[in-house]
Amino acid sequence: MTNKQTGRVWFITGSSSGFGRLLAEQVLAAGEFVVATARDLAKVSDLERKYPDNAKAIRLDVTDKTQADEAVAQALAVFGRIDVLVNNAGYGLVAAQEEATEEEIQSQIDTNVYGVIHVTRAVLPHMRTQRSGHIVNMSSVAGLVGTPGLGYYNLTKFALEGMSEALAQEVAPRGIRVNAIAPGAIRTPINTAAWQTPEAYKRLMTLVPYGRIGEPEDIARAAVWLASDDSDYVVGTTLFVDGGMTLYPGFADKG
Repeated sequence: MTNKQTGRVWFITGSSSGFGRLLAEQVLAAGEFVVATARDLAKVSDLERKYPDNAKAIRLDVTDKTQADEAVAQALAVFGRIDVLVNNAGYGLVAAQEEATEEEIQSQIDTNVYGVIHVTRAVLPHMRTQRSGHIVNMSSVAGLVGTPGLGYYNLTKFALEGMSEALAQEVAPRGIRVNAIAPGAIRTPINTAAWQTPEAYKRLMTLVPYGRIGEPEDIARAAVWLASDDSDYVVGTTLFVDGGMTLYPGFADKG
Protein backbone atom coordinates (compact mmCIF):
# COMPACT_ATOMS: atom_id res chain seq x y z
CA MET A 1 0.00 0.00 0.00
CA THR A 2 1.21 3.49 -0.78
CA ASN A 3 -0.09 6.78 0.58
CA LYS A 4 1.02 10.29 -0.30
CA GLN A 5 -0.56 11.45 2.94
CA THR A 6 0.84 10.50 6.31
CA GLY A 7 -0.66 10.96 9.70
CA ARG A 8 -4.25 10.92 8.52
CA VAL A 9 -7.10 11.07 11.02
CA TRP A 10 -9.64 8.24 10.99
CA PHE A 11 -13.05 8.52 12.66
CA ILE A 12 -14.40 5.00 13.23
CA THR A 13 -17.82 4.24 14.67
CA GLY A 14 -18.49 0.98 16.47
CA SER A 15 -14.87 0.60 17.55
CA SER A 16 -15.50 -1.53 20.63
CA SER A 17 -15.37 -4.91 18.87
CA GLY A 18 -15.31 -6.74 15.55
CA PHE A 19 -14.24 -4.99 12.38
CA GLY A 20 -14.17 -1.55 13.96
CA ARG A 21 -11.88 -2.57 16.79
CA LEU A 22 -9.47 -4.45 14.55
CA LEU A 23 -9.37 -1.61 12.03
CA ALA A 24 -8.64 0.95 14.76
CA GLU A 25 -5.78 -1.18 16.07
CA GLN A 26 -4.27 -1.66 12.61
CA VAL A 27 -4.46 2.02 11.71
CA LEU A 28 -2.87 3.03 15.01
CA ALA A 29 -0.13 0.44 14.61
CA ALA A 30 0.62 2.01 11.20
CA GLY A 31 1.23 5.35 12.90
CA GLU A 32 -1.92 7.16 11.86
CA PHE A 33 -4.49 8.82 14.11
CA VAL A 34 -7.81 7.33 15.21
CA VAL A 35 -10.93 8.67 16.85
CA ALA A 36 -12.39 5.44 18.25
CA THR A 37 -16.05 5.73 19.18
CA ALA A 38 -18.40 3.40 21.00
CA ARG A 39 -21.47 3.57 23.21
CA ASP A 40 -19.42 2.13 26.06
CA LEU A 41 -16.36 4.34 26.45
CA ALA A 42 -14.62 1.77 28.65
CA LYS A 43 -14.37 -0.60 25.67
CA VAL A 44 -12.22 1.81 23.65
CA SER A 45 -10.41 3.83 26.31
CA ASP A 46 -7.54 1.31 26.36
CA LEU A 47 -6.63 2.43 22.83
CA GLU A 48 -6.09 5.95 24.10
CA ARG A 49 -3.92 4.65 26.94
CA LYS A 50 -1.82 2.56 24.55
CA TYR A 51 -1.52 5.30 21.91
CA PRO A 52 -1.83 8.54 23.91
CA ASP A 53 -0.62 10.74 21.05
CA ASN A 54 -2.53 9.07 18.23
CA ALA A 55 -5.83 7.85 19.66
CA LYS A 56 -8.86 9.60 21.08
CA ALA A 57 -11.68 7.56 22.61
CA ILE A 58 -15.11 9.18 22.48
CA ARG A 59 -18.46 7.96 23.72
CA LEU A 60 -20.95 7.91 20.85
CA ASP A 61 -24.39 6.46 20.36
CA VAL A 62 -24.85 7.03 16.63
CA THR A 63 -28.63 7.13 17.00
CA ASP A 64 -28.27 10.41 18.90
CA LYS A 65 -27.69 13.31 16.49
CA THR A 66 -26.50 15.63 19.24
CA GLN A 67 -23.90 13.09 20.35
CA ALA A 68 -22.75 12.67 16.74
CA ASP A 69 -22.30 16.42 16.32
CA GLU A 70 -20.45 16.69 19.62
CA ALA A 71 -18.19 13.70 18.88
CA VAL A 72 -17.15 15.15 15.53
CA ALA A 73 -16.55 18.57 17.10
CA GLN A 74 -14.41 16.93 19.80
CA ALA A 75 -12.42 15.02 17.19
CA LEU A 76 -11.74 18.22 15.27
CA ALA A 77 -10.72 20.00 18.44
CA VAL A 78 -8.16 17.30 19.19
CA PHE A 79 -6.76 16.54 15.72
CA GLY A 80 -7.87 19.46 13.59
CA ARG A 81 -9.24 17.38 10.73
CA ILE A 82 -10.94 14.13 9.75
CA ASP A 83 -9.58 12.39 6.67
CA VAL A 84 -11.34 9.03 6.80
CA LEU A 85 -14.81 8.28 8.14
CA VAL A 86 -15.73 4.63 8.61
CA ASN A 87 -19.41 4.13 9.36
CA ASN A 88 -19.11 0.74 10.99
CA ALA A 89 -21.60 0.81 13.88
CA GLY A 90 -24.57 -1.45 13.29
CA TYR A 91 -26.21 -4.76 14.03
CA GLY A 92 -28.65 -7.25 12.56
CA LEU A 93 -32.19 -7.85 13.80
CA VAL A 94 -33.26 -11.46 13.32
CA ALA A 95 -37.04 -11.78 13.25
CA ALA A 96 -39.94 -12.64 11.01
CA GLN A 97 -41.39 -9.39 9.71
CA GLU A 98 -44.74 -9.76 11.46
CA GLU A 99 -43.13 -10.79 14.74
CA ALA A 100 -40.63 -7.96 15.26
CA THR A 101 -41.88 -5.26 17.60
CA GLU A 102 -42.17 -1.63 16.53
CA GLU A 103 -39.40 -0.79 18.97
CA GLU A 104 -37.09 -3.41 17.49
CA ILE A 105 -37.74 -2.22 13.96
CA GLN A 106 -37.20 1.42 14.86
CA SER A 107 -33.99 0.62 16.72
CA GLN A 108 -32.66 -1.26 13.69
CA ILE A 109 -33.36 1.68 11.39
CA ASP A 110 -32.12 4.27 13.89
CA THR A 111 -28.76 2.51 14.25
CA ASN A 112 -28.05 1.25 10.75
CA VAL A 113 -29.53 4.12 8.73
CA TYR A 114 -29.93 7.23 10.86
CA GLY A 115 -26.67 6.48 12.63
CA VAL A 116 -24.84 6.73 9.30
CA ILE A 117 -26.79 9.85 8.39
CA HIS A 118 -26.02 11.63 11.67
CA VAL A 119 -22.27 11.02 11.61
CA THR A 120 -21.84 11.59 7.88
CA ARG A 121 -23.74 14.89 7.96
CA ALA A 122 -21.57 16.04 10.87
CA VAL A 123 -18.31 15.19 9.09
CA LEU A 124 -19.13 16.27 5.53
CA PRO A 125 -18.87 20.06 5.93
CA HIS A 126 -15.30 19.68 7.14
CA MET A 127 -14.34 17.33 4.30
CA ARG A 128 -15.90 19.75 1.83
CA THR A 129 -13.76 22.55 3.26
CA GLN A 130 -10.67 20.31 3.06
CA ARG A 131 -11.65 19.29 -0.49
CA SER A 132 -10.55 15.79 0.40
CA GLY A 133 -11.66 12.78 2.38
CA HIS A 134 -12.78 9.19 2.33
CA ILE A 135 -16.07 7.78 3.56
CA VAL A 136 -16.33 4.01 3.91
CA ASN A 137 -19.78 2.66 4.75
CA MET A 138 -20.09 -0.85 6.14
CA SER A 139 -22.80 -2.55 4.13
CA SER A 140 -23.39 -6.30 3.71
CA VAL A 141 -24.29 -8.94 1.17
CA ALA A 142 -27.70 -8.40 2.82
CA GLY A 143 -27.79 -5.13 0.90
CA LEU A 144 -27.96 -7.12 -2.34
CA VAL A 145 -30.27 -10.03 -1.60
CA GLY A 146 -33.11 -10.35 0.90
CA THR A 147 -32.99 -13.21 3.37
CA PRO A 148 -35.90 -14.69 5.35
CA GLY A 149 -35.71 -13.59 8.96
CA LEU A 150 -33.47 -10.63 8.15
CA GLY A 151 -35.96 -8.42 6.35
CA TYR A 152 -35.45 -5.35 8.49
CA TYR A 153 -31.68 -5.73 8.39
CA ASN A 154 -31.99 -6.05 4.61
CA LEU A 155 -34.05 -2.87 4.59
CA THR A 156 -31.27 -0.91 6.29
CA LYS A 157 -28.48 -2.25 4.10
CA PHE A 158 -30.43 -1.70 0.87
CA ALA A 159 -30.95 1.88 2.06
CA LEU A 160 -27.24 2.28 2.82
CA GLU A 161 -26.33 1.11 -0.67
CA GLY A 162 -28.56 3.77 -2.24
CA MET A 163 -27.31 6.51 0.06
CA SER A 164 -23.69 5.62 -0.64
CA GLU A 165 -24.13 5.72 -4.41
CA ALA A 166 -25.95 9.04 -4.32
CA LEU A 167 -23.51 10.67 -1.91
CA ALA A 168 -20.53 9.51 -3.96
CA GLN A 169 -21.83 11.49 -6.92
CA GLU A 170 -22.60 14.54 -4.80
CA VAL A 171 -19.16 14.90 -3.27
CA ALA A 172 -16.73 13.40 -5.79
CA PRO A 173 -16.24 16.82 -7.45
CA ARG A 174 -14.96 18.08 -4.07
CA GLY A 175 -12.28 15.39 -3.87
CA ILE A 176 -14.21 13.18 -1.44
CA ARG A 177 -14.52 9.49 -2.24
CA VAL A 178 -17.44 7.43 -0.92
CA ASN A 179 -17.46 3.64 -1.13
CA ALA A 180 -19.00 0.73 0.74
CA ILE A 181 -17.84 -2.69 1.87
CA ALA A 182 -20.18 -5.67 1.78
CA PRO A 183 -18.89 -8.47 4.02
CA GLY A 184 -20.11 -11.99 3.46
CA ALA A 185 -19.64 -14.87 5.89
CA ILE A 186 -17.15 -13.37 8.33
CA ARG A 187 -16.00 -15.02 11.56
CA THR A 188 -17.50 -12.89 14.32
CA PRO A 189 -18.98 -14.01 17.65
CA ILE A 190 -22.54 -13.54 16.39
CA ASN A 191 -21.96 -15.35 13.10
CA THR A 192 -19.97 -18.15 14.68
CA ALA A 193 -22.87 -18.88 17.01
CA ALA A 194 -25.15 -19.26 14.00
CA TRP A 195 -22.75 -21.73 12.34
CA GLN A 196 -21.92 -23.81 15.40
CA THR A 197 -23.58 -27.02 14.20
CA PRO A 198 -21.79 -29.14 11.56
CA GLU A 199 -24.93 -29.04 9.41
CA ALA A 200 -25.11 -25.24 9.45
CA TYR A 201 -21.42 -24.91 8.67
CA LYS A 202 -21.64 -27.40 5.80
CA ARG A 203 -24.60 -25.54 4.35
CA LEU A 204 -22.73 -22.26 4.63
CA MET A 205 -19.73 -23.65 2.82
CA THR A 206 -21.91 -24.56 -0.17
CA LEU A 207 -22.41 -20.81 -0.64
CA VAL A 208 -18.74 -19.78 -0.53
CA PRO A 209 -16.81 -20.78 -3.68
CA TYR A 210 -13.49 -19.78 -2.13
CA GLY A 211 -13.96 -22.47 0.50
CA ARG A 212 -13.26 -20.64 3.73
CA ILE A 213 -14.90 -18.34 6.23
CA GLY A 214 -13.82 -14.73 6.05
CA GLU A 215 -11.88 -13.16 8.90
CA PRO A 216 -12.25 -9.66 10.38
CA GLU A 217 -8.79 -8.95 8.99
CA ASP A 218 -10.21 -9.34 5.47
CA ILE A 219 -12.62 -6.48 6.12
CA ALA A 220 -10.01 -4.28 7.79
CA ARG A 221 -7.66 -4.69 4.83
CA ALA A 222 -10.47 -3.74 2.46
CA ALA A 223 -11.18 -0.56 4.42
CA VAL A 224 -7.51 0.42 4.48
CA TRP A 225 -7.27 -0.13 0.72
CA LEU A 226 -10.38 1.91 -0.03
CA ALA A 227 -8.92 4.79 1.97
CA SER A 228 -5.52 4.56 0.26
CA ASP A 229 -4.09 6.16 -2.86
CA ASP A 230 -4.01 2.69 -4.44
CA SER A 231 -7.81 2.93 -4.88
CA ASP A 232 -7.81 6.56 -6.00
CA TYR A 233 -10.08 5.92 -9.01
CA VAL A 234 -12.58 3.81 -7.06
CA VAL A 235 -15.66 5.93 -6.43
CA GLY A 236 -19.23 5.00 -5.51
CA THR A 237 -18.72 1.26 -5.55
CA THR A 238 -19.45 -1.55 -3.14
CA LEU A 239 -16.53 -3.88 -2.55
CA PHE A 240 -17.85 -7.37 -1.88
CA VAL A 241 -15.57 -9.21 0.55
CA ASP A 242 -17.40 -12.51 0.54
CA GLY A 243 -15.27 -15.27 -0.96
CA GLY A 244 -17.46 -15.21 -4.04
CA MET A 245 -20.69 -15.83 -2.12
CA THR A 246 -22.77 -13.38 -4.14
CA LEU A 247 -21.62 -15.02 -7.39
CA TYR A 248 -22.86 -18.46 -6.37
CA PRO A 249 -25.98 -19.46 -8.36
CA GLY A 250 -27.81 -20.62 -5.24
CA PHE A 251 -27.05 -17.60 -3.08
CA ALA A 252 -30.39 -15.88 -3.55
CA ASP A 253 -32.23 -19.06 -2.60
CA LYS A 254 -29.96 -20.33 0.15
CA GLY A 255 -28.55 -17.16 1.71
